[in-house]
Amino acid sequence: MEKYWFDNLTGAQSWTSLWSQYTICENCGGIRKTQGKCSVCHKEISFQRFIKVKDSRGKEIELLSKTSMGAEGRYEDYIYLNMLEYEWKRPESNQFEFFSKNKRPAAKAIIVLIFWTYFETRIERLLDCAMKDLSNSIRTDFFKRYQSISSRTCDLYKILFGKSNSYFIDLEKCGLPKN
Repeated sequence: MEKYWFDNLTGAQSWTSLWSQYTICENCGGIRKTQGKCSVCHKEISFQRFIKVKDSRGKEIELLSKTSMGAEGRYEDYIYLNMLEYEWKRPESNQFEFFSKNKRPAAKAIIVLIFWTYFETRIERLLDCAMKDLSNSIRTDFFKRYQSISSRTCDLYKILFGKSNSYFIDLEKCGLPKN
């Protein structure tokens, strides 16, 4: 049986623990390890800076930047990962038994929808961060012009990062498998 990345997690670890040794680079916005220099901009993490977060009641709190959400920029991203993990582990139900077998939706189809939403928000944030120095009107125009995920990960990515390759080729260069 093929082994999946989550098979290496201990019983107490959730899928969100994948981000525990990573953070968002405060300089370039890339995902980087919490130790050492950023692989993109080669800067060290500055622990002398404070960040502002809101608690569940909306009260703003200042924390040392050493406190990190990991490589996820938003609370909602952890919710997506928790939803994906829950749906993956959820036993199949018989809720679609009344459909004939060839008309039934896949029992785990919701995983694709959750993942795709999660992936699109991550790509939009990556590109938005790359455009942080552009005016809002130019950023809005770029996002309107490049609306599909394929045009964003290929065409807009090349424009913003000045590379002749795509997001996926860069992932391969970082050592991620081609599948």
